[in-house]
Amino acid sequence: STDPVTVGKGQPACAAGILVTKTVVPPDAPIGVQTVFTYTISIQNMTPFAVPIENIYDLLPPTFTFVTGSSSGFWPYAPDVNWDTNMQRWRLRWNVNGDASVGANSTVTQIFQARATPQMGLDYHNDAWVEWDEASCISCPPDQGSAFTGSSATVLMPKIYDIQVIAGNGQ
Repeated sequence: STDPVTVGKGQPACAAGILVTKTVVPPDAPIGVQTVFTYTISIQNMTPFAVPIENIYDLLPPTFTFVTGSSSGFWPYAPDVNWDTNMQRWRLRWNVNGDASVGANSTVTQIFQARATPQMGLDYHNDAWVEWDEASCISCPPDQGSAFTGSSATVLMPKIYDIQVIAGNGQ
């Protein structure tokens, strides 16, 4: 007979068990009116183990700025706010440093606000990603210690179309 083998007891199975999503309220705003948007980053751990979070990042849409004191949820402390010269956008970073974990088979949320005066005809996309302690993973392939939302939590602005009517010869 063979005995069952337990490898890495108490550690997450792999990065494939983490899902990061993001929402925004309101999803649209009046043109030219300063609006405060509330973003929620959800981190879902679908593994049977707690996953220690290292960093939570958010890349705000162009012209959006972080509302100081608005951070709450999983890591309620203020993020580092830095200008990303490559992207020309503000980058937020909550440096959790492994001091908090997403429990087994659970979801946590990071909530914050950003302010902007949206312009006509533009859609404002937002990006977020989460990094966790890769050393906590069992048999994870390289670079599996992060998950990315892609362009999500989009604020949609009304479009105005220029329609030209040309009079014909009665046809």
